[in-house]
Amino acid sequence: MFPELTQDDVFRIETPRLWLRWPQLPDAQAIADFAGHPDVAKMTASWNVGVSAKEVVRRIGQTHDMNRAGKGLRLVMTFKGKPGQAIGQIGIDALPGNRLSLGYHMTPDHWNRGVMSEAVAALIKQAFLLTPA
Repeated sequence: MFPELTQDDVFRIETPRLWLRWPQLPDAQAIADFAGHPDVAKMTASWNVGVSAKEVVRRIGQTHDMNRAGKGLRLVMTFKGKPGQAIGQIGIDALPGNRLSLGYHMTPDHWNRGVMSEAVAALIKQAFLLTPA
């Protein structure tokens, strides 16, 4: 469903404060830290408290496979001034019937600042521009 443009790890989405980019192996520990945080993990269906960096590395590989196949677009969020420091993840998966499923999580350090709202709006806009959804 997602076009070739998004199927390369150089694909990025820019917002006023953020870069949304493909996750990389150096992001694994940061992702493990926020995804495995008790306040974050209890609100997700697929992340456990205390998830290991090794498990995150496996999931990064799965994310790359999904993105390359155009079956979804899962990205890491970073502040523009700190592009190597992952603060959250956001993704849209393609579903049958040109439908989409959105999921996200972020470190509690940045909750209640409109950061996720900014990322969600940008990703949804791109999804509707780039897909038949």
